[in-house]
Amino acid sequence: IEDAIQKLRKPSELFVGKTADLLKDLLLHKKDGLVARAIPNRLSALGDAIRDCATELLVSKRDDTMKRVHELCDMQCPPYSVRIRKIRPIRTKIMQRIAEMRNPEAKSKLAEVLKNGGLSQDVVSLKAEFDPTLETIAGSLTFCEQKVGSFSDNLVDHVAFHLLDGFLREFRTEFMQKNGMAPTPSSERLSKLCAEDSFVTERRQQLRANISLYEKALGVVKKFLLSGEIEDDEVDAVAVNEEKEEEEETNRKEDPTGKTRD
Repeated sequence: IEDAIQKLRKPSELFVGKTADLLKDLLLHKKDGLVARAIPNRLSALGDAIRDCATELLVSKRDDTMKRVHELCDMQCPPYSVRIRKIRPIRTKIMQRIAEMRNPEAKSKLAEVLKNGGLSQDVVSLKAEFDPTLETIAGSLTFCEQKVGSFSDNLVDHVAFHLLDGFLREFRTEFMQKNGMAPTPSSERLSKLCAEDSFVTERRQQLRANISLYEKALGVVKKFLLSGEIEDDEVDAVAVNEEKEEEEETNRKEDPTGKTRD
């Protein structure tokens, strides 16, 4: 706020000074129509300048605040960054596989594999899940290409990751709901120790939920994205790992020593 006051002081003083000058001119030239018409124009221009300055300040403060919040969340949730690096090879392959994934035979094959593994009996069909995601990715990249002429691998990586992230979160939530399962709640120990704000806690919990998602879902999809093949025993292994992780999480919560790490 103090920075905003200092930055607005100069245009504000200019505004007051110019207004005083205009009033003096008006007193000296009461019958001068040019002066009367010039007043609103000059005041309007000065007002716009002050408004633009204030808007720029507020936007800057908002962006800086958001940046700091994200840095704080990332600092409190280091495994998130580790998982991103682990799945980077998968993300960079997504765009190369879009054409094949949109092939009806490929989607049918993956749906059959998931069904045999007991993962899609009560879940919406794979076609209904994948088509909107692929259309959104392709449309977003086409838009970027039209705007800038071309797009880098980083842009492809960024867009594909966030869209796939949203798709997998929805897929996992729907799967768990239809199979009578409830997500394991995150521990609130760290948030209590830090006395952090609620919005930071919510952001950190969301990141941790994504970590759990990547561990379970990407293990099944990885080989298909890279080679187009998935073995039934790999699907079964994911289910076993999920049960093991849930058991470990329960044991950590029941640890009476209180030495577990959030």
